[in-house]
Amino acid sequence: MTTYPLLFNFLGTFEFIIVILAVMFLFGPKKIPELARTLGKGMRKIRDAKEDIQNEIRGNMADTEKEGAVFSREIMDVGKDLNEIKSSLQDEVRKVEKTISRNK
Repeated sequence: MTTYPLLFNFLGTFEFIIVILAVMFLFGPKKIPELARTLGKGMRKIRDAKEDIQNEIRGNMADTEKEGAVFSREIMDVGKDLNEIKSSLQDEVRKVEKTISRNK
């Protein structure tokens, strides 16, 4: 099954011929190349804008992933620091408990 762009999904062959004839009747054969050029330029601008937006989104996603990796490393470093502080505090608590038990 052949798929067509959304514009032509509802047009049959007869309807498409009617549209072509209407365009030729309204604009004349001399204006059609100019209209086609203008339409082509417009479509090119839209495609270029779409590509620019996609590239910007990809760039932002890459930046976000890099920042996420940096953030994850920083969180891991903070976790290690907290574990070291916890160990130090536990050692100090044991020392204090030993001192208290000796003084009793």
